[in-house]
Amino acid sequence: MLGWLFGGKKRAGSDSVPGRGVSAIAPGSDSDLLRAALRHHDAGELTEAESLYRQLLAADPDSIDALHFLGVIAHQRGDHAHAVELISAALAHYDANASAHNNLGCALRAQGRLAEAAASFQKALELTPNYFDAHVNLGRTHQAQGNLPGAASSFRAALQLRPASAATQSELAPVLLGLGQPAEAIACCAAALQAQPDLPEARFNMAVALRDLGRRAEAIEQVEKVIQSKPGLAQAHYLLGHLLGEADRREAALSYFERTIQLDPGHAEARWSRVMAELPSVYGVHDDPRRVRAAFVAGFDELERWVDSVPLADAAVAVGVQQPFRLAYQEENNVDLLKRYGNLCVRLMASWRDRQATDVPATPAHASTQAIRVGIVSGHFRDHSVWHAITKGWVQQLDRQRFIVAGFNLGPLPDEESSKAVSLLAHFAQGPKDLPQWLQVIQAWRPDVLIYPEIGMEPVALKLASLRLAPVQAVSWGHPETTGLPSMDYYLSADGLEPPGAQAHYSEKLVRLPHLGSFFERSRFAPALTEGEDRSDDPAVPMLLCPGVPFKYAPQNDRVLVEIARRLEKCRLVFFTHPSREQSEKLRHRLASAFDAQGLNSERYVTFVSWLSKPRFHGMLARATLFLDTIGFSGFNTALHAVGRGLPIVAWEGRFMRGRFASGILDRMGLRELVAATQQDYIDLAVRLALDAGHRAAVSQQIEERSRVLFEDLAPVRALEQFLIDATKKVR
Repeated sequence: MLGWLFGGKKRAGSDSVPGRGVSAIAPGSDSDLLRAALRHHDAGELTEAESLYRQLLAADPDSIDALHFLGVIAHQRGDHAHAVELISAALAHYDANASAHNNLGCALRAQGRLAEAAASFQKALELTPNYFDAHVNLGRTHQAQGNLPGAASSFRAALQLRPASAATQSELAPVLLGLGQPAEAIACCAAALQAQPDLPEARFNMAVALRDLGRRAEAIEQVEKVIQSKPGLAQAHYLLGHLLGEADRREAALSYFERTIQLDPGHAEARWSRVMAELPSVYGVHDDPRRVRAAFVAGFDELERWVDSVPLADAAVAVGVQQPFRLAYQEENNVDLLKRYGNLCVRLMASWRDRQATDVPATPAHASTQAIRVGIVSGHFRDHSVWHAITKGWVQQLDRQRFIVAGFNLGPLPDEESSKAVSLLAHFAQGPKDLPQWLQVIQAWRPDVLIYPEIGMEPVALKLASLRLAPVQAVSWGHPETTGLPSMDYYLSADGLEPPGAQAHYSEKLVRLPHLGSFFERSRFAPALTEGEDRSDDPAVPMLLCPGVPFKYAPQNDRVLVEIARRLEKCRLVFFTHPSREQSEKLRHRLASAFDAQGLNSERYVTFVSWLSKPRFHGMLARATLFLDTIGFSGFNTALHAVGRGLPIVAWEGRFMRGRFASGILDRMGLRELVAATQQDYIDLAVRLALDAGHRAAVSQQIEERSRVLFEDLAPVRALEQFLIDATKKVR
């Protein structure tokens, strides 16, 4: 997470500082020589202080203070092992010195011995409960352990002692971000800036919190202020690049990633992100997808060369910070390119894992020696399209006599759908957790099979999937594209969604489950009426819903929409404004240019309405004339919703599975006549359905009569069960 940049950093005044905050010296050890040594130490004159401490030690080899403060100097100079040795010797003579326990904890933490460090800080607090530095250091240690609730508690305890501590308010902010509390993080940053207006870390973390709340313009403003005050701060340029990339300001984002690399040539995340940023979310009027793809390939070539020139472990931090998600929206076979990407991810994560010292607990007792242990790793055990389309049906219907199913929820805090998942699963692990903790949790459960419903959207899922955590590992089509990961054995797809010869599109072994590949319940949303901008100006004018997100509309298909409008003369093409409004504006501008080129005013035909709740979306489906499926990258859940309302769909059968969701649904219902094979077929079909009310009513009736074959279909689940049995025979 970007907001963690300024969390857990060592600051003057809150780490190993002798003689500050609480009594640092042992009882009865006051002397002119010691006071002189401490004055030098406090002034940063370590050589002079060391000389005087050694004089004390020469006079008394068991001098508690000399041992303690020589240990502090060793820590300050980076010799943490010697620091632990010296401070431990001092504590062996006098264990009631809270300052020594605090400083020992700092040296242990610097060695990565986090559990021991936490124990040392706890001991300091047992001796002196109001020890501000120990509370702060314990918070940092909990944060490094991934124990965010513990970190928040410790930082808050420190703030009880010093409410005006800007640095501690700023350190609490990224912890709250990690806990999914951006509003609280903003309050901390505001308090920090009130106390210290020039504190860049507080402004930086406020920007991250604003981004998490969707207030991107304000976030950009905050980061720009950080850069004005600290133009050489590479991480601020990096964050600004991300914010501009999310706003689909591609050229500006690329320039800030370049600036980050200039300031910090070893910034692996910026090098990685620069490559991914070559792919725009929404193509502009003058963007050429072929040139964009060539730039991405050239950037990836350069990234591979750079990785080969540095220690792999240094580059592993970049895995997943951004992913080639947008590559799937080019209707091309990406398997060779994604194999290169996947191989790089696996290489880097293997290097990262070699440096870990994660202890895996003993194997827990199995409920049954015959039951297969299936773990599902996902950031979407919640009200999300991946859960509704794929995971939920499997979780509901897998045979509990033959399978023990666990969920590992990488995503945000639970909602109502998450609660359903908990009730259905034998085991459920919820974050927030850092990567080593997830590694430990998953391995401790000892899965026979790990299934990732999607890889491509959730960074931690990619990192985990790049490792071998189970004998059998499979991915499904939550992001409908091959992963390219050599660590992924199988791709769980659907026979009704794949074209002939589809194995050539995957690095994994393709598994074609029957029909649509999963078990779905019919949506039960009661349609809600929509008002104002959501209502067509004239009920007699056909309303053609275009419900895809902006990045599903490829520029080479704009002419299809223009020609439909030209042929109909009167119609409303209704799009939905994406939460990232910049993407919708970019699409609106491109469509306006395409209409203008044909002498048409797009404002007569194109309407963008607000993003709707599900009941309101169903209300619009109930009033719409047609549903126009996106060409090249189809919509699955939206098409199912349309079918549930009996709304006629004009579909396109794409070259790849990701372009065949709506056509697969219609094929399953025996409505092949609603699937276009060419752009001209698509135009003709849309025009006929829009103009011929009788034909449209007959199609709606057919949809209503035949749609039952789509729902509560157990065949894919039974086939999945057999696959799991067969796949694990050789490894159990």
